[in-house]
Amino acid sequence: MIDLILPYLFGTLATAVVLFLSAFNYLRGKKERQAYERERALLPDAVRLEKLEELRQRAEDDYEKIQQDLSDARILIAERSDAETWLNVNREKLLNLKAEREEQESLRNSLEMLQKKTLEYNQQINDQQANVAKIKAELGYWDKVKDQKDAELQKLDEAQERLKERKSQLEADLQPLQNRIAGIQSEMDSRQSELDLISSQMERRIQQYEQQIKQIQELTANSEKRLNQVKEQVENETLALHAAREERSRISADVQALQREKVALEDLIKNLRKDWNTVLRLTGQDEGADDRRTQELWAPYISKKASEFNLVQDRTELDQLSKTEDYLRSQHLYFPRRVLWAFHASLKVTDISPLVVLAGISGTGKSELPRRYAEAMGIHFLNVAVQPRWDSPQDMFGFFNYLESRYRATELGRALVQMDPFYNEEGRGWTPPDAWDHSLSSQMMLVLLDEMNLARVEYYFSEFLSRLETRRGVNLLDPQSRRKAEIGLEVGSGRSTSPIMQLFVDRNVLFVGTMNEDETTQALSDKVIDRANVLRFGRPGNIDQERFIGKKIEIDTRLQYADWMSWCKSPEALSEDLKSTVNNYVNRLDDAMSQIKRPFGFRTRNGIMSYVANYPSRDADAVDDAIADQIEQKILPKFRGLDPRDHDVKSALNKVRSILSDLRDELLVEAIDRTAKESQFIWLGVNRFQEELAEDPAVRSF
Repeated sequence: MIDLILPYLFGTLATAVVLFLSAFNYLRGKKERQAYERERALLPDAVRLEKLEELRQRAEDDYEKIQQDLSDARILIAERSDAETWLNVNREKLLNLKAEREEQESLRNSLEMLQKKTLEYNQQINDQQANVAKIKAELGYWDKVKDQKDAELQKLDEAQERLKERKSQLEADLQPLQNRIAGIQSEMDSRQSELDLISSQMERRIQQYEQQIKQIQELTANSEKRLNQVKEQVENETLALHAAREERSRISADVQALQREKVALEDLIKNLRKDWNTVLRLTGQDEGADDRRTQELWAPYISKKASEFNLVQDRTELDQLSKTEDYLRSQHLYFPRRVLWAFHASLKVTDISPLVVLAGISGTGKSELPRRYAEAMGIHFLNVAVQPRWDSPQDMFGFFNYLESRYRATELGRALVQMDPFYNEEGRGWTPPDAWDHSLSSQMMLVLLDEMNLARVEYYFSEFLSRLETRRGVNLLDPQSRRKAEIGLEVGSGRSTSPIMQLFVDRNVLFVGTMNEDETTQALSDKVIDRANVLRFGRPGNIDQERFIGKKIEIDTRLQYADWMSWCKSPEALSEDLKSTVNNYVNRLDDAMSQIKRPFGFRTRNGIMSYVANYPSRDADAVDDAIADQIEQKILPKFRGLDPRDHDVKSALNKVRSILSDLRDELLVEAIDRTAKESQFIWLGVNRFQEELAEDPAVRSF
């Protein structure tokens, strides 16, 4: 239809141009004639006659030009008339074509909208199926946990019932003992009274006997017969006296035995009371049980208060990174800028990849980099040494000791309490001690899980890693929504507290793990790799260390959590062109990984996009470097254990090489080529010193 309308529009435009030129020439000629008449009237007759021929000739030329323009105009008018005639004849046909085209355009738009809705609906169905599977898995897990807890609760109930029965039995046994003690005490009082009475009687009788002896002695001389009688009577009375004394000794022995029995009963009562207090403590019913239960968790890992630290002031992200680089060199540590920035960018995307893993051979600075980075950036640091026996989250945070009725907290558990921004919120199963002001939630902390693969990471860290990943889908201002991402610490039942203490780990806590790869360690699963950025430290080679030594730098400031979050960028901050570029590379990588049956999902896609948005450099090659880093961190580890000679593996590696060539990372391509020569693909990292210092005279050899 456009081809039919264009001649008509062109003819109309040409006619308008001719008419405009004709009118312009006419007005110009008229104006010149008027000027001529004015000049002619002013000139003398002789001059007018001399100019007359020249003016006539000019007028004739103008007339001929006007005639030519009019002729051209007539031709254009005729062409316009023909075009109008053709347009009138074909107007209905054109209108029908236009209506048909509009209908086709409407149908095409409807079809595109229907296809888009179909894709969105299919995506929603896939997401819902994934969520249903995840929910079923979680329900199965919590059903097992519930059964386990129900069994433990039943055992506790049975133990409590046995303790109650023991208490009742002890009380029942105690009552007769108390009654017996009262009877013994009464009998002792009665025997003592009898003893006193007998003693008094004995004294009186002795006095009487002495008087009688005196009388007998006085009467001895008078009567021998009377003397014998008296002697016999004295002997009888003496026997009676000995018997009375023996009775007194026996009674004294009985009294002492009763006193010993009294002491034994008092000790028994004391032990019974002690046992009863133990029962109260074990059941959490004694005074002070609630405070004692979580006392260790409230003991601050960092004793200084937030107000006692000097804060980093008015420093941009790149300035802070530059200062960090200088500080590392002052500590005789040699990390290429590419490695330092990759580590920094990986820490900034912890909402998608909550864990940063530093892997490689021993002695390459895997543990020293996080420690010195934290010092230079002004971030609190906690080193957690992973043990081979670890098999549950309790090894990380601590456990509840039922014998002592208190939670035995680790340094990590205590540090996370200090970093929890909602520590004082009600309804979380715990209450902070009075005047507790050791919260450091306004600052940052880096936790290093040193040699994290000495134990199976899935046993002690997998559940916690899922909680960290859940943070980006919750509303932090809604306690019920935030509860999905909180950690539940079992702290035992108390009078007024919940048996579960809820703890929220915000993005102000960064987690880094180191991993040595030898026969004593465990390999990371795909679940952990998908949720982590894995930085491998390659062989550093030989370099001139004096090249890196800088002057000593002292660090005494702390980075604010708000400043850190201002450095973190959303993928939405990228321009549409950059998003399109990144998506193109991601689609090519996904195609390569599909060949080895190890494609990646939305988490990896979003992680790569977020990493690019948070890469600290804004140079022309920054996007290429960021995508190459993600290939090294997230893609190459998935080739582990595969045979590079296999057709599909070789094809996938070639596609990855092609992408890296487009990204101009030849150093990484060479590292892949070296690894692919082996019978099994084992990624050992790349030496970034070559990239940064290849042309530097300080480099001797690699």
